[in-house]
Amino acid sequence: MSLCDVESESLPEITQDFSVFELLWSLLTENRDLLYDLSDIVHYAKVNNIIEQKNTQNKRKKPSNAVNNQVSPNAVNVIPELTLEDYLEVLGEFVEHLRTVEPKLNEVETQEIVEALLKINSEPPEPVPCEFEEVLLELCSDGVTLRNHDKISRILSFLDVDTLLSLSLASKKTFYAVKVHLNKELYHLPFNKDTICTNLIFWIEGIDFFFKSAGTLKPIDRTEYQPILKNFNTVKSMFPVPNDSMSSHVIVTIDCLKPHYIVYCNHSNPMSHTCSSSKYHLANSIYIALDWDNNATTKIITCSEFISEYKQRLQVRDDQLVWSFNPNNINSKFLCLLLKHYLETLTECILNHDGQIEYRRTELISSAKHGIVHRIWVQLSLKWDFRFGPDPQNTLYLTIADHFRLDT
Repeated sequence: MSLCDVESESLPEITQDFSVFELLWSLLTENRDLLYDLSDIVHYAKVNNIIEQKNTQNKRKKPSNAVNNQVSPNAVNVIPELTLEDYLEVLGEFVEHLRTVEPKLNEVETQEIVEALLKINSEPPEPVPCEFEEVLLELCSDGVTLRNHDKISRILSFLDVDTLLSLSLASKKTFYAVKVHLNKELYHLPFNKDTICTNLIFWIEGIDFFFKSAGTLKPIDRTEYQPILKNFNTVKSMFPVPNDSMSSHVIVTIDCLKPHYIVYCNHSNPMSHTCSSSKYHLANSIYIALDWDNNATTKIITCSEFISEYKQRLQVRDDQLVWSFNPNNINSKFLCLLLKHYLETLTECILNHDGQIEYRRTELISSAKHGIVHRIWVQLSLKWDFRFGPDPQNTLYLTIADHFRLDT
């Protein structure tokens, strides 16, 4: 049914002294397309406002020096909310369309209509019952198991990652169904087939699958990396840069590496035992590692940002022996979705036992006339069991070290 097919006769009878809110509520409840249009207009108006305000603030922002290897909270930039005058402008065309659908709104001022629309948008009508949810997503008496679990898994297995994510955002029931489906996918992965006897072995098996067997990580392209592009062009303008003068690699380790080790570690082997505060040689000049401290910054990131860093470097291996089934539909998005769900499952378990989870990103940029050193560490630490004090009894770590060096 199109927007213009809605007739005022289908609405309940309203007296001359009608309520604008009740009239609009009945109209939008009867025609869900109008309700969805209202939600989209308000949402995109808020998004555009945030983008415009951030662009304005970035133009006015002055560059500041990085803090030495410490996690410092960013300054909070308050984005002003849209005013009623803004909404009058944004919703103007939508109000005129509503007046063509319901002539009684011609007797009401635009401001009153907009105020009622904003109130309805903040507390919209209950969604229409969905047969897919009521029939397929019915829970058993235990309140946990899906009654049609096998059927749902077969249906969801035909969906691509983007469709799965869209479905998971549709409602709480669909989110739970997708979550159960991903749990099943993780359970049948090869690294879960062997007997697991310790937390460390389970962690190693999972990391080995996502970072070695199913996919490998390659360094990002520094020639297109914006933060060091200016330094890279400066070196190129002064000296020829042959391919053999650049070296980069990615190392994945489960060792405990503190963020400031990024300054002192060896280029080819970023481990604790390779860290030293002695002098480093870069090109024909000598630099003391302590002088690099001000060029290294650490910040706390989210799980999604961690997965984004993983995806930038990921190369999927479509090997049937790795996946134990035909991997034609396996791509980087699917592998990232599995890893994200794997980490979120561990996070949920650890938080239930009063544990701590932290994602960090540390970056070092040090340049000279003859060369550049650029390192990125993306780290994850899991800690739990604080029965005997502030020190955890159980810990798991993961570091993705992406190192680059240009030496002309």
